[in-house]
Amino acid sequence: MMTIGFFLPTYGTRLMWNSPMQSVQGPNIESTEMFAIRSASSDSEVRFLDRLGDEFVVELQGHGVTATQWVSAFTDPQGLPGWFKDLASCALPWKGVKSWATLEGEFDISATCSPGGSVTFTVSLKGLPGSAEEWCVTAGTSSELGRLTVIAGEAQKFFESVAC
Repeated sequence: MMTIGFFLPTYGTRLMWNSPMQSVQGPNIESTEMFAIRSASSDSEVRFLDRLGDEFVVELQGHGVTATQWVSAFTDPQGLPGWFKDLASCALPWKGVKSWATLEGEFDISATCSPGGSVTFTVSLKGLPGSAEEWCVTAGTSSELGRLTVIAGEAQKFFESVAC
């Protein structure tokens, strides 16, 4: 199985998927500053990396799909750290959906919690809005209510670190 993908440098976007066809890859995105929400039940994860000021990269990976998008979060003073902190403050399962999204809609994340404490994060990445090649990738990643404090702490460290 080979990885097929394309990279759109103008938009900072990389999409990849597994296929038995020839391999084409965009540049690897590596960073020492990263935090991830790893699934409690599969190999899927959501990664936050390469923060530069109010911008950062979100990468969805798992089940044979990888999608990456630059995200700008400059309009939200609480931002994602505040959203994760709010989730972590829930000692008991909650009802409904808690969500956060960027102003331009290139990234949104929501969380639901089952009565048994299973948390599902649903993440959508969008690129090339309004163009003939507009795309959207949505994926879910499961976690546990008891892990939210750890996730919130990692988010806080990531978003408060000094980006060079």
